[in-house]
Amino acid sequence: MNPVQFGQKGTTLTGIYHSPRAAVARDASVLICSPIGQEYMRTHWTIRQLAIRLAEAGIHVLRFDYLGTGDSDGDMGDSTVEVWAENVQLALSELYELSGVREPTMVGVRLGAMISAVAGARGPIHAPRLVFWDPVVHGSEYLANLTQIHAYIVQVARLFPPISSDELVGFRYPHQLRREIEALDLTGLLAGLGSVQVDVLTTESRPEYARLLGVLENLQIKGDRVHVADPGTWDVPEKARIAMLADKTVKAVSSLVGGLAGDGAP
Repeated sequence: MNPVQFGQKGTTLTGIYHSPRAAVARDASVLICSPIGQEYMRTHWTIRQLAIRLAEAGIHVLRFDYLGTGDSDGDMGDSTVEVWAENVQLALSELYELSGVREPTMVGVRLGAMISAVAGARGPIHAPRLVFWDPVVHGSEYLANLTQIHAYIVQVARLFPPISSDELVGFRYPHQLRREIEALDLTGLLAGLGSVQVDVLTTESRPEYARLLGVLENLQIKGDRVHVADPGTWDVPEKARIAMLADKTVKAVSSLVGGLAGDGAP
């Protein structure tokens, strides 16, 4: 694992590059687009395990923090969806510089799936394959769920400020950022992705996932559709501060992206 920084002074992004195991190195690369807020914290360990697993299979992997999140510059309250989509484009460029691979795969987790789709639809760098892991399909539903979780924690645990503040489950979501997220609709972005493969991996049965799969079918966008019965859940307030140890899902994503068998052998 090699820490990397890229971007410009004052807007520097921080990431971790996982170089492929030399004995099985391939002409393949993966950019992991993480969630934000409390879901970033909950999935950090799992995403790290995914990156390690893929690198062991010979794949170049870069995971990074958007501007205003994690170890990157800035404050989340000053960030926008467009800026995060531009961050994805910068990360794709950095991954190419590190790996030399021209056709990366993007793996987007939760809101990271939405951000990867925005970047893919509007950015100059083309990723021919997107993998959505439990994607946020409608930004308005995502924020409504976060609001419910925050309200529960305020009422029961008394850990966070009242709902009138700009905080949601320990992270700032100012009005402008909320408006941008609310306006996002993954199904509406799909037509602008061009000729891509879109794989969808879900761990829960949700109406929005059924709608997403229906749109993919109508648009004749090819890809794998995988459901994994992993015990983790996103919207249960009592579990909102528990780390996601999604071993089954990591294995399933690794199998989709890298062709790894269940025991980790490529």
